Amino acid sequence: ETCRSNAARRWALSIHVFSRIDGITRENCLLVGDSLSSDIRGANNYGLPCCWYNPKGTARPEGLRIDYEIRDLRQLYDLV
Repeated sequence: ETCRSNAARRWALSIHVFSRIDGITRENCLLVGDSLSSDIRGANNYGLPCCWYNPKGTARPEGLRIDYEIRDLRQLYDLV
C-alpha cells in the first residue's frame, strides 16, 4: 500500500512539473522507463506515450500499453 501511494505521489508531482514546462504535450513527449509497475503503468494511467527499456528481453506483460520497446538506449535515436 505504501509503495503504491508513494508511486502515486511521485507521478502526481511529475505531472505537475511537466505541466509547468512550456510546449510539452501528450503528443510531443515520450516517457522512457524500465519499470513496468511504475514507469509504464504511470504513463498508461496518465495517457502518455511510453517506451519500455527492456535490456534483458523480458516477455511483454498483458494488460499494459507499451508503445515502443527498446533493448539498447541508442535505439531512442530512431524514436525521437
